[in-house]
Amino acid sequence: MRFILLMMISLTLLFASDTLPRKTIHIGILSFRPIPDNQRIWLPLEQHLHSFAPQFDFNITSYTQADLEKHISEEKIDFAVLHPDALVAMEVKYGVSNIASVVRLSTTTKEPLTQYGGVIAVLSSRSDIRTLQDAKGKTIATSHSNGFAVMVGQQEVFSKVGIDILRDCRMIYTGQPMDKVLKALRSHKADVGFFRTGYIEEMLANGKLKSGELTIINSRKHDHFPYWHSTDLYPEWGVIATSKPSPEIVKSMIAALYSIHIPNNPEYTAFNTPNSYKSVRLIMQKHHAYPFDRITFNYRDIIHEYALHLILLFSAIILAGTSFTFYYILSSRRNAEHTRELETILSTASDGIHVHDLDGNLYQFSDSFASMLGYTREEMEQLSLYDWDHHFTPEYIRKVMNNLVDEVITFETKHTRKDGSIIDVEINARGLFLNKVRYIYASSRDITERKHAEEKILESKLLFDRLAHHDPLTELPNRLSLIETLIIKTDKMEEHPFALFYVDLDGFKEINDSYGHRFGDKLLIHVALLLEKIFPKDSFIVRTGGDEFVILLSCQKDQNLIHQTMQMMVDILNHPINIDDIDVYITASVGIAMYPNDAKTTEELLQHADAAMYNAKKMGKNTYSFYHTDLTEKALQRTTIATNLKKALHNSELTLYFQPQINPQDNSIIGAEALLRWFTPEGSIPPFTFIPIAEETGLILDIGKWVLEESFLTAKKWNESYGFQGRIAVNVSARQLIHPDFLMVTRELIEKTKCNPSLIELEITESSILENPQRIIQLLKVLKEDGFHLSIDDFGTGYSSLSYLKNLPIDKLKIDISFVRNITMEPKNQTIVKTIIALANGLGMEVLAEGVETAEELQFLCLSHIDSIQGYYYHKPMSTENIELLFTAGN
Repeated sequence: MRFILLMMISLTLLFASDTLPRKTIHIGILSFRPIPDNQRIWLPLEQHLHSFAPQFDFNITSYTQADLEKHISEEKIDFAVLHPDALVAMEVKYGVSNIASVVRLSTTTKEPLTQYGGVIAVLSSRSDIRTLQDAKGKTIATSHSNGFAVMVGQQEVFSKVGIDILRDCRMIYTGQPMDKVLKALRSHKADVGFFRTGYIEEMLANGKLKSGELTIINSRKHDHFPYWHSTDLYPEWGVIATSKPSPEIVKSMIAALYSIHIPNNPEYTAFNTPNSYKSVRLIMQKHHAYPFDRITFNYRDIIHEYALHLILLFSAIILAGTSFTFYYILSSRRNAEHTRELETILSTASDGIHVHDLDGNLYQFSDSFASMLGYTREEMEQLSLYDWDHHFTPEYIRKVMNNLVDEVITFETKHTRKDGSIIDVEINARGLFLNKVRYIYASSRDITERKHAEEKILESKLLFDRLAHHDPLTELPNRLSLIETLIIKTDKMEEHPFALFYVDLDGFKEINDSYGHRFGDKLLIHVALLLEKIFPKDSFIVRTGGDEFVILLSCQKDQNLIHQTMQMMVDILNHPINIDDIDVYITASVGIAMYPNDAKTTEELLQHADAAMYNAKKMGKNTYSFYHTDLTEKALQRTTIATNLKKALHNSELTLYFQPQINPQDNSIIGAEALLRWFTPEGSIPPFTFIPIAEETGLILDIGKWVLEESFLTAKKWNESYGFQGRIAVNVSARQLIHPDFLMVTRELIEKTKCNPSLIELEITESSILENPQRIIQLLKVLKEDGFHLSIDDFGTGYSSLSYLKNLPIDKLKIDISFVRNITMEPKNQTIVKTIIALANGLGMEVLAEGVETAEELQFLCLSHIDSIQGYYYHKPMSTENIELLFTAGN
């Protein structure tokens, strides 16, 4: 709270303009997408800026490159976000200032990226083009002629092997989007295509490109960078300030940008300190890319390019002229006319000018110098240098004066005024000879206000730096600090071992939802303090966001310190934490990656520690796991499955199989359970592999809706075409059930498919009820009123409370296969099954046994008065066509 209050006070001082009309800050975004799409992508930036500086109105507008440059030239834009070659062009043409660089979020690894490159690709069927040299004389397609990532970078690559593509190849420019480059390759209008990094992966993910369709030339893909690239890597997009905004607005913009962290936005995750675009500029100049294709110097260019040289030249001229004038006048002191001229100059000088000998005795001085020190002219005549300059020792002053000959030196010191107050001054001094006697000529400028302003700027910079590098809730370093620290630690030539701990709190979301976000914030602060207590003092502890923390611990290659620290954490977290007189338990899953054994780069360390943390979750939580290579392979497999699963939903690779449910009394089909199957060109993927991933990624919501719709349509068809009076059982995941739109989705699908809900049985698990019993009971009652039948799947495995069970509007219990297996040989399973059947009968529910495979299992269940059977003894899961053959055959 103190930190937030400090931030608010600082911002109030910085933006002390509440009495003035609200100022609109215009921000231009360079866009290659349709403008509305780009506006939506950058909307979070506008929202963040409004929340950070509410006294301003921020207007973010997307432009084409031509329109954006036009607005910058007309000074209609305060800030702009643009790619590196456009940034260099704006620096050269309009003198804009680079204030930040974009940090994008990798769509594959979800890690922050600060670089990009270009890709050179051909159709895999073109066996005649496999190297850069093979492309000589061929036709090359790219989106436009000046883009750095899609043209100039590739020009540089080809130039290194002696090929000038503008001279030795035929170029065609397709325009945006880059899909047109792929189209040119497919239609054989071009032999080679240029793409920006990440675009090939994006086309693969969106189904626009088939896997293996393209071959990358000069491939330079590395583990630390997730995208294909054929060129060197260069800085990502930058943010520039034009000459329009005031320095205060620029500083506030920098502070706002550096505090952004939006991991869910695919376009950017944060902003970093400005990168150097020198390498981009040099290559653009080398290949005469715009604006270096036809440079015409005007006064803006000259001032921008040679500003420092001009300042030094004019300063030297002025200083030389002034020194010569005074030398001439002082050397003619006996001339009364020259003396009057000198007095006139001294009396009109704005700076304090004084001339003294090597002992510090005044020879001449200006009235402005006497006024600066608060003395009258008569009082000054009685003083020497040592009366007002106490900042340096007399010995040091004499040494400096003795070394002064003709050169001019500039330095800062402090002068003591007559009233005892201290002022900061800037001195320009040189030695000169008057009548063959050495004197020191000096001009003094009061810079007290400037020094105070510099101190305020420094304080503001330190504040902004803290805002950019620290988490405002816990005051721990944030993700930006972590990345910068890791880069420093992993860039050292010597390998100093350290461990990276990735800590994720178990069950924090439930606590946050139950007690509120304010309670959750207090818990996070408490956990941060515990981590500082648990880990050694020299540890670097970071809150990366949400309930995740990262700790860097320097350690020897043995792992004794790590095990001791982890055991201490487990012991401490086994005790309750008291927040607002409420005791809560919180545990943590920790993944550990070792440098340099497990990884040698920042990206690899974070990725491997995250994989180890996920493994700790799988081990049952409240534990820790060290990284090993198998985890990376599993993580990559999970990512691949998640990506392909999203495409599978749209590519009709998912289908429903049905397993009949049988009345054992007459062997009639009374229902069927819908079971999801995924068939790919490479083969089928089992549900136990992809369903958990669908749950974790949230794809289960879209997949679940598709399963419901297909089941509704199938039930309606069977009822109308085959007179089927049974029900199709559909599994509903916990994530679907607790989603606020679930009830609306079922009603919309019933309306859309015209299916009678009495033909559908919704299967829920015991664990989904325990998520929020009261809410789930109320929801199930509404679903029951809507006409659905309801059942509990895998009953007996979820430790459900009988107090909840009696209140549930359930029609059927499904006995889990684990109790049916070997039921004739396991007396305990027999007891459990009989108890479940008796319990269901007492509550007016039906009972179905899953996984029945043998005649002995069937006989026992029939003697126990089971209502229905599902299992291989009767039928395996089968396609819609095969089960309809059963209907046609009359079962």
